[in-house]
Amino acid sequence: MDLRADEGRGVVERLLGRADVFVQSLRAGAAEELGLGYARVADLNPRLVYCSVTAFATEGPLKDRPGYDPLMQAYGGIMSINGHPEPAAARVPVSVVDMGTGMWAVMDPGRPARRDRTGLVLRSPPRSSTPRSPGRSSR
Repeated sequence: MDLRADEGRGVVERLLGRADVFVQSLRAGAAEELGLGYARVADLNPRLVYCSVTAFATEGPLKDRPGYDPLMQAYGGIMSINGHPEPAAARVPVSVVDMGTGMWAVMDPGRPARRDRTGLVLRSPPRSSTPRSPGRSSR
């Protein structure tokens, strides 16, 4: 479905109007460009639980960059401890970062039920992140 076309956006908007949860993993700002940012989606369905997953958060020097599993494995240092002596680094063949991110994103499946019971929707504020070079200590 082409979200840049009126027809595609219309289909998604109809679905969002009756959905409980919306999860998107576009680069920061892309959902807003497509008319699917939190403010617009909340207008369509104020009870919707909105989950946005980005590679580098929504603030900071890398916020506009897309992310994908091998890149995140390199940034996180996983590649530096995997593989053989030559070449020094190797990608973990399973997309562990993507799978782990997805699991963390859905770790609170009770949000729709809590919303229905209390009327409260918890919102996590965007976290600023400044990625460090692999191998550098944060201390």
